[in-house]
Amino acid sequence: MAFEALVDAMVDDPAVRQEIAELLVSKRRSGEQEWLPARPVLNAFIGTLVAELAQARPRDESVSLERLDDVLFETVMGG
Repeated sequence: MAFEALVDAMVDDPAVRQEIAELLVSKRRSGEQEWLPARPVLNAFIGTLVAELAQARPRDESVSLERLDDVLFETVMGG
């Protein structure tokens, strides 16, 4: 599954991996809209990733994102 491949590629910390596994079990058991408790380990991991990405610079600034913007707009707006 694509999600597991993403986790394998991005997550080295065993504690974070365990939290992800537990969250997946909980989400599969619960209804989609059921409220689940916060997971501080995952929140910290995601916060760190966001902070790192906020500091990252694009590799190639000459790449146009116009087509990606168009696809997003078409997907969200339905046409």
